[in-house]
Amino acid sequence: MDRRSSLGMNIRLVYVLIYLIPLVGSLLFLIFDYRDRETRLHALQCLFVAIAVALAHIVLGFLASIPWIGVLFTIIIWVMYILFALTMIFGLLKALSGSVLEIPLFYDMARRGSE
Repeated sequence: MDRRSSLGMNIRLVYVLIYLIPLVGSLLFLIFDYRDRETRLHALQCLFVAIAVALAHIVLGFLASIPWIGVLFTIIIWVMYILFALTMIFGLLKALSGSVLEIPLFYDMARRGSE
Protein backbone atom coordinates (compact mmCIF):
# COMPACT_ATOMS: atom_id res chain seq x y z
CA MET A 1 0.00 0.00 0.00
CA ASP A 2 1.38 3.38 -1.02
CA ARG A 3 0.62 5.73 1.87
CA ARG A 4 0.63 9.46 1.17
CA SER A 5 1.22 12.41 3.45
CA SER A 6 -1.36 15.18 3.72
CA LEU A 7 0.69 17.04 1.07
CA GLY A 8 0.24 14.15 -1.35
CA MET A 9 3.87 13.02 -1.15
CA ASN A 10 4.87 9.40 -0.68
CA ILE A 11 5.37 8.91 3.07
CA ARG A 12 8.70 7.17 2.47
CA LEU A 13 10.05 10.27 0.70
CA VAL A 14 8.83 12.42 3.59
CA TYR A 15 10.77 10.27 6.07
CA VAL A 16 13.89 10.33 3.92
CA LEU A 17 13.78 14.13 3.80
CA ILE A 18 13.15 14.42 7.54
CA TYR A 19 16.02 12.16 8.56
CA LEU A 20 18.61 13.10 5.92
CA ILE A 21 18.15 16.87 6.29
CA PRO A 22 17.21 16.99 9.99
CA LEU A 23 16.78 20.70 10.73
CA VAL A 24 15.39 21.86 7.39
CA GLY A 25 13.35 18.74 6.62
CA SER A 26 11.80 18.62 10.07
CA LEU A 27 10.85 22.28 10.05
CA LEU A 28 9.38 22.11 6.54
CA PHE A 29 7.16 19.15 7.34
CA LEU A 30 6.12 20.58 10.71
CA ILE A 31 5.00 23.74 8.93
CA PHE A 32 3.43 22.30 5.77
CA ASP A 33 2.38 18.75 6.75
CA TYR A 34 1.06 19.37 10.24
CA ARG A 35 -2.10 17.25 9.83
CA ASP A 36 -0.36 13.85 9.81
CA ARG A 37 0.35 12.82 13.41
CA GLU A 38 3.00 10.25 12.50
CA THR A 39 4.91 12.71 10.32
CA ARG A 40 4.81 15.25 13.16
CA LEU A 41 6.17 12.63 15.58
CA HIS A 42 9.14 11.80 13.36
CA ALA A 43 9.79 15.46 12.51
CA LEU A 44 9.65 16.61 16.14
CA GLN A 45 11.90 13.84 17.42
CA CYS A 46 14.43 14.48 14.67
CA LEU A 47 14.28 18.24 15.28
CA PHE A 48 14.77 17.86 19.05
CA VAL A 49 17.79 15.61 18.55
CA ALA A 50 19.32 17.99 15.99
CA ILE A 51 18.84 20.99 18.29
CA ALA A 52 20.38 19.10 21.22
CA VAL A 53 23.41 18.18 19.10
CA ALA A 54 23.81 21.78 17.92
CA LEU A 55 23.65 23.11 21.49
CA ALA A 56 26.09 20.46 22.71
CA HIS A 57 28.43 21.39 19.86
CA ILE A 58 28.37 25.06 20.93
CA VAL A 59 29.21 24.19 24.55
CA LEU A 60 31.85 21.61 23.63
CA GLY A 61 33.31 23.99 21.05
CA PHE A 62 34.01 26.53 23.78
CA LEU A 63 35.54 23.84 25.96
CA ALA A 64 37.64 22.60 23.02
CA SER A 65 39.46 25.93 22.99
CA ILE A 66 40.96 25.23 26.45
CA PRO A 67 44.66 24.35 26.14
CA TRP A 68 45.67 20.74 26.84
CA ILE A 69 42.19 19.31 27.50
CA GLY A 70 40.67 20.87 24.39
CA VAL A 71 41.76 17.84 22.37
CA LEU A 72 39.52 15.65 24.53
CA PHE A 73 36.50 17.86 23.82
CA THR A 74 37.30 17.87 20.11
CA ILE A 75 37.25 14.07 20.15
CA ILE A 76 33.94 14.15 22.02
CA ILE A 77 32.50 16.43 19.32
CA TRP A 78 33.53 13.97 16.59
CA VAL A 79 32.06 11.02 18.49
CA MET A 80 28.85 12.98 19.05
CA TYR A 81 28.46 13.63 15.32
CA ILE A 82 29.14 9.99 14.47
CA LEU A 83 26.45 8.94 16.97
CA PHE A 84 24.10 11.58 15.56
CA ALA A 85 24.58 10.24 12.02
CA LEU A 86 23.98 6.67 13.20
CA THR A 87 20.85 7.77 15.07
CA MET A 88 19.48 9.46 11.95
CA ILE A 89 20.23 6.37 9.83
CA PHE A 90 18.58 3.99 12.32
CA GLY A 91 15.65 6.40 12.71
CA LEU A 92 15.18 6.44 8.94
CA LEU A 93 15.35 2.64 8.71
CA LYS A 94 12.78 2.27 11.51
CA ALA A 95 10.51 4.88 9.89
CA LEU A 96 10.67 3.12 6.53
CA SER A 97 9.75 -0.16 8.24
CA GLY A 98 6.66 1.47 9.77
CA SER A 99 7.80 2.04 13.35
CA VAL A 100 9.54 4.76 15.35
CA LEU A 101 13.02 4.75 16.88
CA GLU A 102 12.19 5.65 20.48
CA ILE A 103 15.11 7.83 21.57
CA PRO A 104 14.85 8.34 25.35
CA LEU A 105 13.64 11.80 26.41
CA PHE A 106 13.26 13.01 22.80
CA TYR A 107 10.59 10.45 21.89
CA ASP A 108 8.44 11.40 24.89
CA MET A 109 8.70 15.11 24.07
CA ALA A 110 7.88 14.45 20.41
CA ARG A 111 4.94 12.19 21.27
CA ARG A 112 3.45 14.87 23.53
CA GLY A 113 4.05 17.53 20.87
CA SER A 114 2.47 15.51 18.09
CA GLU A 115 -0.82 14.84 19.88
